[in-house]
Amino acid sequence: MKKNNLLKTLLLSAVVIISSCSSDSDNIEPVVCSLSSLPTEYSFADDNGNSTVYYGGQASRLGAAEDVYNTLNADAVYTQADLITDFAVNNIAGKFAENVGNGSYGSNGDRATIVADLHQLFLDYENASTDIASGLTAAPGQAGLLQKSTTSTSMYELTADGWEVDQQYAKMLIGALCLEQNAYDYLTKIDLTNDNSNRGYDGNQAWGATHYTKAEHYFDEAYGYIYGLDHHTNGTGYDFAGDLNDAIQNDLFLGKYLNKHTGEPGVASGNNWRADAYNAYVLGRQAIVDNCQDVLDAQINIINTTLSKVVAWHAADYLSKASTDALSSNDYSAYNHGLSEAWGFVYSLQFTKMSNRLPLFSHDEVNAMILEMNTTTAWGFKNTTGAARLQEMADQINTRLANY
Repeated sequence: MKKNNLLKTLLLSAVVIISSCSSDSDNIEPVVCSLSSLPTEYSFADDNGNSTVYYGGQASRLGAAEDVYNTLNADAVYTQADLITDFAVNNIAGKFAENVGNGSYGSNGDRATIVADLHQLFLDYENASTDIASGLTAAPGQAGLLQKSTTSTSMYELTADGWEVDQQYAKMLIGALCLEQNAYDYLTKIDLTNDNSNRGYDGNQAWGATHYTKAEHYFDEAYGYIYGLDHHTNGTGYDFAGDLNDAIQNDLFLGKYLNKHTGEPGVASGNNWRADAYNAYVLGRQAIVDNCQDVLDAQINIINTTLSKVVAWHAADYLSKASTDALSSNDYSAYNHGLSEAWGFVYSLQFTKMSNRLPLFSHDEVNAMILEMNTTTAWGFKNTTGAARLQEMADQINTRLANY
């Protein structure tokens, strides 16, 4: 997959023919769009050697989102208001599902529904947190703790409906924040004609003088939503250069799951989506340096579709695993944990962007699946009928994904 991606880029960057007709003849005049180099890592500098890469805002935002995740694991009492306040740190709330219904995708009012769903998760945790903090044992209709395995003393925190809110939250943000800010925000706003000669865009900031253009910075910000946790160290000590092997430290959100797909047979999807996405980011950034729109467009398409495939693959995979675990008599909490992850990945399907520039599943289709899962409850799928339904949902996602 990595070689194929590089080959496609070489073909694109070597000669891109744009047809144009002169007023005197029908002769086609070739316009060459070429890359000056084919870098292998995400490290770029200006003519004076100053780094032009910066995505500190995204690193800090993902770090703040991770702090909320850790709160949802704290075995302590928190209110919905506490969690909403924490979620506003570094403007996570403003970027969450930011572009839904603005003409890019979705309809008017869809974003309000999505935000309400997030706040409902926070309320679910508030309602469960007293029983969780008290150490009660989770069971159908009873919030509390459930042992992770027969050999572990660690516990999962569950609501009375059997959901693990931290997993629902984290996987929801994979689509509503990380993927959405790539596919429907920053990668749609890059203007090589008007925004790629203003080096020093943003001027002097707290971290020092800037050396990037607006176009370069937009692309870096998209990149940061995938790889930002690699370099987040409590808001300081950022090192924004790195190659593919450095970009594996993400332990949460979309970067974590992208990195599972290394091309190793029998592991995850078996596709090297990790390299495909990283190479596309690197070559897309070089295309901005060289003002090469055609190569940039091709790499953006690879980024969007690859990240979307990761989301869809894991949605189906977690549903299928939950279907199996639902019929196991000794799975302990593996079922509830996995189904909660499935819930979040299913929710994220509406933020995908395939090669046809549309989500793999619409907002309404996702809402229907989420409503069914919420109404049935996690405990309610733990039977033969429920297990079969979870597998049907997985098959539906896989069937649609197979078209891309």
